[in-house]
Amino acid sequence: MNQFHLYNIEILKQYRLILNRYGREDLSYPLLVSPTLLNKDGKILYVGQETNTWGKEYEDPEIVGKLESLYERFLRSGATNRPFWKFLKPILTSELHEQVIWSNLLLCGKKETLGTPELPQELITLSIDYLYHLYKESNPSLVLIASSSRTPYNAIVEEFLQRIDIFHLDRPTAQQPYSVDKDEKVLWTYHPKYLYMSKNCAKVQEACKRIILK
Repeated sequence: MNQFHLYNIEILKQYRLILNRYGREDLSYPLLVSPTLLNKDGKILYVGQETNTWGKEYEDPEIVGKLESLYERFLRSGATNRPFWKFLKPILTSELHEQVIWSNLLLCGKKETLGTPELPQELITLSIDYLYHLYKESNPSLVLIASSSRTPYNAIVEEFLQRIDIFHLDRPTAQQPYSVDKDEKVLWTYHPKYLYMSKNCAKVQEACKRIILK
């Protein structure tokens, strides 16, 4: 059996234990990456904030395979036309599922509504562990973080960056809407919804294209 699939099974087990410990029934299923789209060909690791309502149509104790299939179908179908994906697609040189591994800073979102979920520290740690493991398994050519620099996201980004030996990467600001490490392996920018509102989207897309095509 695929090792990353087994890892997903273990992550879901830990996730459920934490939910039970805190009596949480308001959180979505975790976003579990499909092993069939995972390879070491240097894809872009595209990191968002959280995915609210993910998998809410499922009620199944043996859910891991279905969540992996949901992930694969979503990317193969071109995802959606929301700002998060509308920002990414023009910078790609091939199909979404061929060039991108998608994950989030938070492993889960809200089950029924939108917004940032309040998570216990155990779930935040599990989220960082998952993202780091995914990074090690996917060996990305670029980590593109598209997230607010406010709490709780900033602390998660900074912990993840330390784990992958990226230090002193500035947070994006209104004056400089993206930040890149010296080796151009990580680019951190705002969530695309804000980039569109602040009219900085094209500027960041051009920076991403330059790195991808170099």
